[in-house]
Amino acid sequence: MVILVPVAVFFAWFCSNPPATPEEILAAANQLVAQGDYEAAFPLLKNAAESDMPPAYKPLAECYTEGLGTPPSPQDARFWYTKAEQNGDASATAALADLDYETQNYAAALARYNLLGDSRTAEQSYRSARCCLFVLDSSHEVSRADSYLHQAVDLYELAARQGHGQAAFELAELHYKGKLLPPSLENAAKWYTMAAEQGLAEAQFRLAWCLMESSPAQNETAVHWLSRAANAGHAVAAYDLAVCYLSGRGCEPDAQQAVHWLQLAAHAEHPAAMRRLAFCYRDAVAVPKNIPMAVHLFSQAAAAGDAEACYNLAWCLHHAYGVHKNTAAAISFYIKAAAAGFAPAQMALQDILIFRFLPPNYLKILQKSQNYPKL
Repeated sequence: MVILVPVAVFFAWFCSNPPATPEEILAAANQLVAQGDYEAAFPLLKNAAESDMPPAYKPLAECYTEGLGTPPSPQDARFWYTKAEQNGDASATAALADLDYETQNYAAALARYNLLGDSRTAEQSYRSARCCLFVLDSSHEVSRADSYLHQAVDLYELAARQGHGQAAFELAELHYKGKLLPPSLENAAKWYTMAAEQGLAEAQFRLAWCLMESSPAQNETAVHWLSRAANAGHAVAAYDLAVCYLSGRGCEPDAQQAVHWLQLAAHAEHPAAMRRLAFCYRDAVAVPKNIPMAVHLFSQAAAAGDAEACYNLAWCLHHAYGVHKNTAAAISFYIKAAAAGFAPAQMALQDILIFRFLPPNYLKILQKSQNYPKL
């Protein structure tokens, strides 16, 4: 059993009984480390390490890594971790692998992570998988591409089964996008589910759409996962959940729930949510009719680049609906919507005979502009 002595008492004893041998120096350093006094421990650890005391190598490297009792020094940390690794310290190998990973030396990191074998933690398995993909992406060894890919998949699976949610999510992405693996909704859903159960909101959102793409019979389960993601603050999931409540997809239609989720998504500045919420205020759907609020939301969504919101804001400005009539501003927003390919805006520009309102010099500028509507 280790008995911890107060720092002041130990320091007074240490000053009157300075250690003479490397073993005593290391013991004194360990006592100070146990009490958190790295300022006093560091010079002793350095003395012990430089006196070829292997147990001091890794603690000294950690001081250089974390800046404990000395300014951080990655170069010195690497030197002493390497000494510890050469002395058979597997934890030093892991630390060096992490240093290689963080400095983007992925091939070296992968080689060291592989030395850890079955002792790899979930995070180390995850990093190993990412190293495989980074090496695969940068390698010109076509003959080894399949080997790196299979190793990455195996390591992602290992990390996911060790409880690493991000590993499960990235593996699901590989199956869903089909860039390196054959596309498979079934496999994607399997790994998205594992990541979703770990609480990753993005995985919950992706799982919902994966299920909806798989079969209409999965819509109810998809709504469950959209709700989980939306409650975690995922704005796109909140918007999609609102659309489900408006349309009755996977749930009973519920305008109040729809408005609730639209408001949350709109608060996160989701353009389509602001536009759909504007319609609710315009048409008194689960909220009191409020035309100025609708115009305000159309304006916010238009500013965020939503083409349909640009068209609706232009219509309000053109017809003085909840706002003072402003034909010039209406034309500007019609043009933005038309340039984005929104057909009703292109038709509206024709209907109001836009060219009658424009002076010749502006017309020439407009015709040369990329925003000129293709009518």
